[in-house]
Amino acid sequence: MFHQLLEHRWYRSQNEGRNIPLAEALSSYVDTVLRHRRDEVTVVAPPTASITLPIDVIDADGPEAAAEDEQDWRSKV
Repeated sequence: MFHQLLEHRWYRSQNEGRNIPLAEALSSYVDTVLRHRRDEVTVVAPPTASITLPIDVIDADGPEAAAEDEQDWRSKV
């Protein structure tokens, strides 16, 4: 947002042919740009009730087979 403010300040300085103070640029940026943007609450989806994590599935051959697969990953590449 700070970079956007600096860009706004630069454009105003170019249009008016004078150096715009940062405080004046901030007031202008809030009034002309931010005022017309939607609040982030309306853009971001409502929070979910819970966050779920993936469940590890145990291989039907047992943990030994899974351990062998993990050790021999180079042959699968």
